[in-house]
Amino acid sequence: MSRCCLLICTLTYFVSLSLSATSLYDFYKITRQESFRRFLCWTDEKEKISQAIKDVIKTDNGSLLDIGAGDGSISKLLEFSFEKIVAVEPCESLFKVLENNCNSEKYLLGNTSFEEFVMDQKFDVVVASHSFQYISNPDIEIKRIRDFLKDDGLFLLINLRKECGYWRLYNGYYADMLGEPPKCSYNFDYDIVSFLEENGFIVKKNYFDVTVNVPSVDDLLSLFNFFYNVEFSAIKEDAFKKIRMNLSKEYGDKGLTIDFENVIYICEKIKQ
Repeated sequence: MSRCCLLICTLTYFVSLSLSATSLYDFYKITRQESFRRFLCWTDEKEKISQAIKDVIKTDNGSLLDIGAGDGSISKLLEFSFEKIVAVEPCESLFKVLENNCNSEKYLLGNTSFEEFVMDQKFDVVVASHSFQYISNPDIEIKRIRDFLKDDGLFLLINLRKECGYWRLYNGYYADMLGEPPKCSYNFDYDIVSFLEENGFIVKKNYFDVTVNVPSVDDLLSLFNFFYNVEFSAIKEDAFKKIRMNLSKEYGDKGLTIDFENVIYICEKIKQ
């Protein structure tokens, strides 16, 4: 972990501890972007994802298209594995961070969704890390992803394993907090391997461990707007109090470790 990130984590930790005797309303000031920064400080996810990609790519000097690049963490960690990196991110606030992180001549950046992305180039590797579920019309866009690949290129789709601890947490509290059944993405509603195979790919998959080490129960609760993609004001106060009480009984003042096991789908084009 970098010294800068360590400082952010330390400051975040002490700020979050001040919430330990307060109500849900005191969480309102925590933005989803701030929650995302806290999450990154407490996890090794980006490092594990970039290593999983390095383990399967066939070239050290090719081209990469990063779909839904976020703050650019993965593109930056892969900087020395590619000669050219194109990274697209539709969220304006994340794109500003992406621009700051990936600012060498090696990068071409686009503040756009993949659906609106147009480029006359083929890539050695296309990566969609925790982003494919946000793509509209996946039946159409998966064909565009295939077209962006060179004949011997790889499409690497990365997502959480369905059975990991995070999904148990997410599904366990969703209905109580938000008053409706959990909403699952396309990736988890259907057999993603069959979907990829039906669209012209030979698919292998590898699993790799990722953890989130959260200092306290309140720190975990401070991530809920990021986990559930809602503002804290949308969460039911009574349910929030109950969840907080149950977690406090189970963990007390101890830290929590959440299993975020990931799966990487390694997709090779079927030659036609």
